[in-house]
Amino acid sequence: LIAGFLLVIAVAVSFIHFRREQTALRDDLNRRARVIAKSLAPPAIRILKNPPAVDEEDVAERLQGQGRTLGLMICNLEGKAIARSSTLSDIVACNDDVMGTLQGGNEALFLDETGGQSLHRLVYPLKDRTGSLVVILTIVHDASYISKRVMSAVTWMTLTLAILAIVIAVGTYLASRRSFQKSVAHL
Repeated sequence: LIAGFLLVIAVAVSFIHFRREQTALRDDLNRRARVIAKSLAPPAIRILKNPPAVDEEDVAERLQGQGRTLGLMICNLEGKAIARSSTLSDIVACNDDVMGTLQGGNEALFLDETGGQSLHRLVYPLKDRTGSLVVILTIVHDASYISKRVMSAVTWMTLTLAILAIVIAVGTYLASRRSFQKSVAHL
């Protein structure tokens, strides 16, 4: 009974630990995306004020190169893609989620499952010096590493608890057998 109670407590503590780790990893991804968006805002506005005569992928590749991003996309106020990384051509578009951020003028975070891939998107409105909205920048990260890392930890926790349960069961068996042998020997 005591061993079962301790096992339940260990599972509960482990579950809380895994949820905290998952939250911390997502918060880290959110911070990383915000830093990238803020660092890309000035060059993106400069490029868009003097647009080069190239396609949208070339503009996005010129702005990219920021750490571990899967890609980025810039949408104008009409919902048309101005710049998009080649890796995002079939994954992300200027849709209602992206354009929905225009109402509040605030950034938005999305965690989507697209094509068997977990994507973290930060939709960041870019404003000029006067504060008026110019374009919307979307930073996309591959967030599948978060679930892989948590599943790996859950697997190790399960293995550890299984070994602990076996040790407790063997200890209980040996203790009860020893106790039974002593009581028989006293007869």
